[in-house]
Formats: sequence, structure tokens, C-alpha cells
Amino acid sequence: MKNETLNGRRDKGSGDNRFLGNYSSSMIRYVGLRLLIAIPQLIGVSFLTFLILRLLPADPALAILGPYATPEGIARVRSDLGLDQPLWWQFWKYITNAISGDLGTSWQTSKPVFQDLTRRFPATLQLIILALLISLTIGLTLGVKIVTNDNPIIKRFVSGYGLIAGALPEFWVGLILIELFFVRLALPGISPPVGQIALGLAEPTRITGALALDAFLSMNLSAFLSTLSHLLLPTLTLVIILVGPILKLTRASVEEALASDYIWYLRALGQTEKFVKSRALRTSLPSILTLTATNFSYLLGGAVLVETVFSWGGVGQYAVQAIQNADLMAIQGFVLLAGALTVLIYLALDIINAFIDPRLADLKG
Repeated sequence: MKNETLNGRRDKGSGDNRFLGNYSSSMIRYVGLRLLIAIPQLIGVSFLTFLILRLLPADPALAILGPYATPEGIARVRSDLGLDQPLWWQFWKYITNAISGDLGTSWQTSKPVFQDLTRRFPATLQLIILALLISLTIGLTLGVKIVTNDNPIIKRFVSGYGLIAGALPEFWVGLILIELFFVRLALPGISPPVGQIALGLAEPTRITGALALDAFLSMNLSAFLSTLSHLLLPTLTLVIILVGPILKLTRASVEEALASDYIWYLRALGQTEKFVKSRALRTSLPSILTLTATNFSYLLGGAVLVETVFSWGGVGQYAVQAIQNADLMAIQGFVLLAGALTVLIYLALDIINAFIDPRLADLKG
């Protein structure tokens, strides 16, 4: 009897190992396939961007030389930029150079586009990640609390706020916050409206490129406090916009999960209410994280107005300046960066969802 029990445990353990092994190999194949598919996706995005920019009436050569440019000067600049060559040749040259890491040179900064993007991107990433983390914390916490609260007034407020927040333009919210905190309340030391660090204050040692994180890592207290104060208003602007949809989706998803057969089964097993609510939240997380990933991708381009209002100096502001100055290489580089990050974000989302879904975790266990 004892041997049969041991053999049964061995069989069960080997079955679990086979399941986990098959699951891991399937996930590896899936990731590899997605990365292969990402290559034609990025080429397609680059081609569409390239084609649309070439169809615009703006002439980069005229933008570089100014309104008093001579026809000879325009022809010379167009030749230097390769704009006098066939479109297929221009696109082929751009793609082959991009594969080697050469995204061209920005004429407005006279620096390689890749260098501009890598220097500015950490500032944008710092702003987006901080705003999303705060929004997720508030949205998840209040969303679960509201589900267990039967007050109809609070629930109507959440629904109304979710609709209003999604309709508010970011730049308008940013201007209102500047007017309120900087102009009306006169708190320049707490809520400065522009830049990432106070004027006249030396930047911290560059480690990651995100000034607040670099100041913390280098233990530069004055720079750290200054960067935090400059993060306040732009982060608050994005949080006001992002919390509404996350809060509304959390409430709806958790309510649906609590009414599902899966949760009723856990209750029938005698699980505590705390455990049941945690499982309901975990069941709802895939849809909430999908919304968060969508917001992340949106903010790569949607934060341009916030960066412009607060003179943030990230890739969003860089893209706006490139559009205003018909800087084709800078625009193409920004779009390629945003496309590559979007593909990676959704790939990471699929992998995370596969591990956080409690139904799949219970199946593996």
C-alpha cells in the first residue's frame, strides 16, 4: 500500500513536470513567433510613416534654409538628404541604416537621431511609469473598495468620473494645474511648471538618464528634491486622466468576477472572504493590465502635449519640435521607437497574463 502511494506521488510529480515543461516550451515558441512577427510589423509601420511624410507638402530643404532660400540651395540640400532619389531607394537606405542602428541625423539638433532619442527617452519613461503606477494603485484600491460598498452615490460618482476623465484633454488639465498651484497659490518651490530640475542646479550624475532616479542613486538630496517637485504637476496631470478608466474597469471586472462560477466554487470550498476577493482581483487583472498596456502605448505619443506644456524635454516634445520643423529623420525615428516599444509591451503583457491568471495557476498546481 505504501509503495502504491509513493508510486502515485511519483506519477503525479512526473505529470506536473511534463505539464510545466510543455507549458514552458509552448511559451518560448510563442515568444519567438511574436518576435518574428514584430519584424514585418515594424517594417510596415516604418513604410507607412515614410510614405505619409513624403506626401506632405512641407519641404525639409526649405525648412532648413528658411524662406529666403535660393533654388540652387534647395536643390543642394535635397541632394544631401537624398530627397532627389526614388522613393524605393530612400526607404531601402533608411531601413538598412536603421538595422545597423543609424536612424539618420536630425537637422534641428545636428546630432544623430538615435543619440537624441536615447538621451530624451528616459525622461518620458520616468514620467509615464510613475503616472501609471500611481494610477494603478489608486484605481485598484478604490475599485475593490467600491465593489464592497453599497452606497449608490459613490458608485454614480465613480461612473461619472470615469466618463469625464476620459474626455478631458491632457494639456487643458495641465494648464489648469499650473494656474491653480503656480499662479493662484504661488507655490513655485513646490510645483514649478517647467523643466525637470531647477535652473542653476547642476544635474545629478547620469546613470539611467531619468533625473529623479539618478539623483536618488547618486544620493544627491538637493537634486532629488528638485526633480520630485518638477515631477509633481505633469504626473498629477496624467494621473487625473488615467485613474478614471482604471477605476471604472476595476469595479466592473471585480463585480463580474465575484459573480462567476469560479468564485462561487471557492466559496463552496469554505475559503475565507479575503482569499475570495484576492482571487477575484487576480482574475480581473488581465483586463486591467491590458488597459494599462494600452495607456502606456498611448502615452508614448499622447504625452507630447503634457511634455510641451511643462517643457519636459522628453521624446514627446522632441517629436513635436521635429514635426514643426519638418525634421523627417527625427519623426521617423520617434515612430520606429514607439512601434518597437508597443510590440514589446504587448508581448510582455501576454506573458504576464499567462502567469497571473489564477485559473491557469490552479491548473498548473
